[in-house]
Amino acid sequence: MIKIAIADDHLVVREGIASLLGKMGFEVIIQAANGVELLQRLKDADVLPDVCLLDISMPLKNGFETAEEIRDSWPEIRVLVVTVHSESLYFTRMIAAGAKGYVTKDARADVLREAVMSVYHKGAYFSDVEEQRYMRSIARGEIKHPKLTAAETEVLRLCCDELSAAEIATRMHTSAKAVDSHKHNLFNKLAVKTTAGLVKAAIKYGYVQVDTGTSPVLK
Repeated sequence: MIKIAIADDHLVVREGIASLLGKMGFEVIIQAANGVELLQRLKDADVLPDVCLLDISMPLKNGFETAEEIRDSWPEIRVLVVTVHSESLYFTRMIAAGAKGYVTKDARADVLREAVMSVYHKGAYFSDVEEQRYMRSIARGEIKHPKLTAAETEVLRLCCDELSAAEIATRMHTSAKAVDSHKHNLFNKLAVKTTAGLVKAAIKYGYVQVDTGTSPVLK
């Protein structure tokens, strides 16, 4: 029997998915309200799940960060993203973080079952042929997603909020010189030359989302 962990901050959604998976013949062994709780439950577990269903928008530790820690600490666990976010910038970043599949919450029950089975037996699940080809290219490293440090990610986020270097330094409790160093690294890693270029790259790679304006992603 395939063992499942679920991380979703909405209790009704989490319990509903768990009940549905139970009726399908899967065994849900872990439920968590956020990434921090999930990771602690994994550390304490006598038996690890085969597949982890992971939401993206969660407090304390979001899906991006949680997926990366699962990939690094428990590479045998296959992460399947189950989220409301259908935009390509989200699934691109999640696959780069180690997820093996991606399903939106408006999917039918049979699609969710197929996704779990495919991730477990075949190592990946994507619903569209082109999307599948693109995501597998990322997973194989043929399409590179820039690796940013936590400090670089924060500087990038604050640049997108239109803060100056001095304002960023104050917000991060560091020096303007350190901020300039992080921005220099960002220019190199994201292959841009200006702050406007940083904003465009941040949107492209999923570090910020576009709504009525440019806002921090999942903070």
